[in-house]
Amino acid sequence: MIFRLKNKDLIAFDILDYIFHNSIIKDEILLSTIKSSSENLKCQFVQPPSSSEELFLNLSYNKFYDLQSEIYNPSFWEQSPMYRLGRISQLFSVYGEILNYKPMQDVLEQIAKFRPPMESEISWKLFKFIRNILAHFPFFDSWEEIWINKALINWNKKDQTIDKFLEKFNGRNSVKYRYKEKNKKEFNYATISFPETYDNNKIYLKDIVSEKDGVKLAIVMMLRVINTQVISIK
Repeated sequence: MIFRLKNKDLIAFDILDYIFHNSIIKDEILLSTIKSSSENLKCQFVQPPSSSEELFLNLSYNKFYDLQSEIYNPSFWEQSPMYRLGRISQLFSVYGEILNYKPMQDVLEQIAKFRPPMESEISWKLFKFIRNILAHFPFFDSWEEIWINKALINWNKKDQTIDKFLEKFNGRNSVKYRYKEKNKKEFNYATISFPETYDNNKIYLKDIVSEKDGVKLAIVMMLRVINTQVISIK
């Protein structure tokens, strides 16, 4: 049951620092400012929901936390690629639905102002782009197999959300992150890459976000967004 979340030590919620275009943020003042702005987001955007919103939020948040806990468990990565894809697809789908909650748009706007470059775009547009690929092209049995191209995306109608995303973001520089999982000493490294070109050549999802470290990083960034609306968990 969600009681408007309090700061909770959820698995994978601690990001120690970021790497953007191979430049590591080391300035302690900058890091403390980033941390402060994140806490300010919590204070600004915890709003009481309506009864129907509360029903939706409890169901969606509970499912999201169950999924993220399962995916961060080492045993998850021993499951079959098809099983993993099903659970990861569900995670992105639930997150995409949570973003329809109006205060989330305000949070994302503030992230764009106060967080490092591209974090808002990744937390919002990229993850919804991935969600849409998984939902609209359910032909694949593993993360490694998933690909799209311009002809496939526009088979029915042009200028839809996936098409718009790739038109806007193809050719952008990759974004590199370093983060640490709770109770682990070593860092995880993940890179989010954008296609160099957008045409009829195959674009593999694994080349944009890797299945293991990339999806774990996605969870960390998703939690940073949705936990602004939580006061406590029981």
